[in-house]
Amino acid sequence: MPPTRNAILICFAVKAESQYLRKLRPALSLLHTGIGKQNAEATLQSYLNRSQPELVVTSGFAGGLHPELKSSEVLFDRTGTHDIFDRLTRLPFKEGTFHCSTRIATTAEEKEALWRITRCDAIDMESVHIHRTTQAHQIPCLTLRAISDTAHENLPLDFNALMTPQMTINHLKLFGALCREPTKIPELIRFNRSITKTAQTLATAISQLIED
Repeated sequence: MPPTRNAILICFAVKAESQYLRKLRPALSLLHTGIGKQNAEATLQSYLNRSQPELVVTSGFAGGLHPELKSSEVLFDRTGTHDIFDRLTRLPFKEGTFHCSTRIATTAEEKEALWRITRCDAIDMESVHIHRTTQAHQIPCLTLRAISDTAHENLPLDFNALMTPQMTINHLKLFGALCREPTKIPELIRFNRSITKTAQTLATAISQLIED
C-alpha cells in the first residue's frame, strides 16, 4: 500500500517544545522524534514509510552560537522548494545556519569555541539528520527553531551527564545532581521559565507561517 499524503509534518524532539503549538493549532500534524541522530532518523523514517508529507519542518529549541542572537529569537534554514518558503522573509525570522551536535553545549565557553570553529549561528541535535532523511524521499524541509539559551549563557546543569543511552533525562540522576548542588534549583527554575517563553514564541511563529 503506498503511503498516504499529508500537507505538512512538524517534527520536535520532545513534547516540551511543542506543548503550546498543540494548544494553539491542534489540527497540525506533529511528530516527536526523541533527541539526537538515531532517534530522529528512526522515528521520521518510520513515519515516512506510512505517510508522505509535502513539507517537513524540523522545529524546537536551539542553543545560540552567534553572540548577537537573543533568547527566543527565531531562525530558519531550508532545503528544496515549497510555496511556504516565500512567506519566511515577510515574517520577523532570521535566516541562519545550524550546527548539528551529538551533545548539548552547556557552557558559554563551549558555545564560543563552536562559534569560532563552525561559524554557525545556532546548535541543535536533530535538524541535519531530518534534512538528510527528507532529501532521500525528495521532500522539502525547513528548519524553524527558537533560541532557548544565548551564546553567553551557561545552562543550569550539565544535561549530557543526566542522559540515558536512549537520550532521555534520567530523573534519578537529576534528583541526585540537585541534592548535591541545591543552589542549582533556582537556576533550573529560571531556565524552565525561559524555555516556556521560548516554546510560546515558537508556537506563535509556526502559527504565523502556516496558513490554513
